Amino acid sequence: MSVEEVDTLLQGVVTCGTNADEVTLEKLRGIPLLQLSRMMGKYLTGEEHVVNAVRVLGLATVNRRDRTIEEVDVMLRFFSRKLSSMQTIAVAVESTALLVRELSSEGPCTSDVFNVLHTEFLQSFSLQALPTNVRSWGYDVLRFTVTKETATWFTTPFLQVVLKSMDEENEPELLMRALELHHIIASYAGEDTMQPLLEEYFDSISSYFPVVFSQPHGCKVSKEDLRRVLSACMTHPLYLNICVPFLLSRMASPHPLLLSRNPRMCF
Repeated sequence: MSVEEVDTLLQGVVTCGTNADEVTLEKLRGIPLLQLSRMMGKYLTGEEHVVNAVRVLGLATVNRRDRTIEEVDVMLRFFSRKLSSMQTIAVAVESTALLVRELSSEGPCTSDVFNVLHTEFLQSFSLQALPTNVRSWGYDVLRFTVTKETATWFTTPFLQVVLKSMDEENEPELLMRALELHHIIASYAGEDTMQPLLEEYFDSISSYFPVVFSQPHGCKVSKEDLRRVLSACMTHPLYLNICVPFLLSRMASPHPLLLSRNPRMCF
């Protein structure tokens, strides 16, 4: 396509509300990604259409046959920079999650991608301050970076950022994902790396004990699901010296139940 044809196409999907269907996206995916980013510059930097522009760029970034490692790095850094604005934070998390989902289907997280997601993405915003659907995309990114394969790159600062991202989660399905991440970290993080944060991590986990939960209609998570995954986390050998005194203290002096931020849940 000529520059004029591309500009007309972009004007339609970015400024005129034309649906960015697969036919349109395939045309955009035929343009080298960095070149497409430059051609979208006026939309990506102006306030009026930036949200639509970032979304279109995110969709055009995935399902490419010729995407390079350099392009992945550039796009992850670009989306991360958009996290600094309340106007674009949701679409930036969504676009990052779309790319991460595709990368995860191709193989484990690489060290280069891990470092970008740690330093550029996870440290740029507070996940728990965002709506549920946006947090769900954020957990896609967390799940990609927190695995048995990536554990060799875990550092104490990284684990601190991950804890901040998960701490006080109150949506049942997202809490399940958070606790599963807790278990992975407890299982594979190095002892020296984890030791400075051991009590903070256990405090975060144990704040959900005991589980008192009435499953809302349509919720995929049951009370037993939460009990099972919470038990697996709290009784992990890593926390043995902390968990036993904690449970004994609870048995001796029952702790009053406190309502969480979500009125449907009580832990």
